Amino acid sequence: MSTIEDFETAIQDINNPTKQPDMSNMDNWLCVHATNYMPRSNENGELYIPTTGMATDYKYARATVHFTLNQIVGSHLGGNWDASQFVILIPYKKLVELNGNPEVVASADTYFMPNPDTGMILPKGTRIVCPNNDTLFSVGDEISTYKTSDFTDEEIELFLSYFGPSLRYEYTKYKNADFAEYEIRELLETESDMIRDLYKHAETQQEKSAILRIILEKRKNALLTTHLRKMVVHMTMKKMGYEYVESHEDANSNKVAETARAHGIEGHSGDKVHWETLEYQFEQRGIDWLDIIRLCETNDIEKIYEFCCASTTKLLVNLILGKEHINVYQSYQDLFKKFIESKRVHAQIDLRTAQEYPDWDDSFKKKQEAMELSKYADELEQGGIKAYSGPYLDIVLHRNAARLEQDFATALEKLRQNPEYPMLVKMLTDLINDGPRWCKTEYGWLTDEDILTPWSKVDLAKLLNDTGHRT
Repeated sequence: MSTIEDFETAIQDINNPTKQPDMSNMDNWLCVHATNYMPRSNENGELYIPTTGMATDYKYARATVHFTLNQIVGSHLGGNWDASQFVILIPYKKLVELNGNPEVVASADTYFMPNPDTGMILPKGTRIVCPNNDTLFSVGDEISTYKTSDFTDEEIELFLSYFGPSLRYEYTKYKNADFAEYEIRELLETESDMIRDLYKHAETQQEKSAILRIILEKRKNALLTTHLRKMVVHMTMKKMGYEYVESHEDANSNKVAETARAHGIEGHSGDKVHWETLEYQFEQRGIDWLDIIRLCETNDIEKIYEFCCASTTKLLVNLILGKEHINVYQSYQDLFKKFIESKRVHAQIDLRTAQEYPDWDDSFKKKQEAMELSKYADELEQGGIKAYSGPYLDIVLHRNAARLEQDFATALEKLRQNPEYPMLVKMLTDLINDGPRWCKTEYGWLTDEDILTPWSKVDLAKLLNDTGHRT
């Protein structure tokens, strides 16, 4: 059982770290994986982390498992892991012994592409941090726990002493429900569609206030939980003999990258490397298809049209209009070719920059980057997808493509049964031809030109009926 004294000591340790680890030594590296799921157990009794592809039966084409080094992952453009309930801590060297080297090492994003049949096998010595409301927190030899609700007033006061001024201000704001109308709108934007709809359709101010109180209570609790989780992870690391790294934006990230490269592993000081890989491009294309299928399944003409207007690709538009055949496999192949071409274009830019500024300090570096990009593009073109992506993408391309095509065909058939489907076709045709934009009003579907025309309600209703538009 933990005590208030334990809590106070832990807070002091976090606020006054004793030392920073030497990240040029791999013995000091601890892989940290935040997730909403406990590790699975295989038939040999070994624990493993499945890839997202494995966990969703390859509905999501994600082949990688990601870790930070000696710190919990923070929020960034790729996502937010503050609500991840489980944190898995694994000594780097032991993880590599069982699974092989990672694809890329970076302090903020070290990722592996494990065997799709086994996932990431976890070695002995792995620690798991997970929720348990029986006590405020506990730090064990295998499992550490932290509380996620029902905090006492005394515990909350201790938290507030740990928080900096900005976090104390945020917590107090949630507690007092001190929000202007525009701030409430901003809060709602980050909530689920269901919560937004409940608030939007609430009939009285009393109902809206009740919904807002639920949102603020959840935010208040999440703030406490997130920081308690961080504290328990910090303490668990210390018990394992590792030091917590407070920031990736310092010399540590460079040391990590240099050490990885010295061991023949691709190392980077940034965290955007995965976004620039072929594997990520394929993962995203799989997600694109799922989004398209789900959108068509909603049968919501307005949402589909809004999506098409905002989309950077004409794929969905052409599919709905019947101008393009459903071919997920070809979609992936086209992306592969575009990816290779993009590498060649970047190589040409780097080379041209180096030639135009021969006296520039980074001129030699730019030439090297151009050569590497060109070589990478040549190897990709000659070796094909399988040579660089292993068995995982082979599964995605051959097994998942057929299913995605079938799911889309079913969703499209459902959409075509919508009485307003002919109007959607008309709207999308106008969109392709850069014609007028459409929106739905109480009088039916209108273009921006209709809305700008000063018709009276009677004339407008007559116009719509005369032109065959639905009202």
